[in-house]
Amino acid sequence: KVSSKLDPAEGTVAEPLACVIRSIEKGNLHFGDTCVVIGAGIMGLLHVKLAKLKGAIVIVSEPDAARRQKALECGADMVVDPINEALKSIVKEVTEGRGAEAVFFTAGGSAVVEQGISLLVKGGTIVLYGSIHPVLPISVNPNNIHYDEIMITGAIKHTKESFRESAAMLSQGLIQVNDLITEQVPLEKVDYAFERAISPDTYRVILTF
Repeated sequence: KVSSKLDPAEGTVAEPLACVIRSIEKGNLHFGDTCVVIGAGIMGLLHVKLAKLKGAIVIVSEPDAARRQKALECGADMVVDPINEALKSIVKEVTEGRGAEAVFFTAGGSAVVEQGISLLVKGGTIVLYGSIHPVLPISVNPNNIHYDEIMITGAIKHTKESFRESAAMLSQGLIQVNDLITEQVPLEKVDYAFERAISPDTYRVILTF
């Protein structure tokens, strides 16, 4: 249940937010940690917002300039263009050589997952939140897992508890999602809404009744 005062359009974000809450929990973030969010679509940006609420320093890796700017507007401390900048070197510099306590993969391919693993501090966690297409294997040095005790895990959906938390956060205004609603479209224009939804310049398109 959400508050009757909550804009229904914002309420539609409850389900994806609930999924990201679970992802953040699996990342085991603590106050003062550094995390890297790979990808700045709506899922990546929800990771940014929640990680900031967890008291983390957030670095976003995103090749699209407009989405990097959006990540900054959503609270990211730093954005990196992984095509033209050395992400690993930047993360090491920001963390004084330690690495990131958590990496959240929301978009990209197998090679990006491998890069994400290389960013981790000893004892760090990478959460594979986004799916990968085409499916290609990743190469992992087993000694890195053994000696560095890194955790590789995944997250795909919400739980009953994370959905409750999501509804409560939205109802109480603890997180703002209206900046992720790109457009609201009447049901009669549903075809147009689907076309807009797959456009790279949108985050969430809402149907209204």
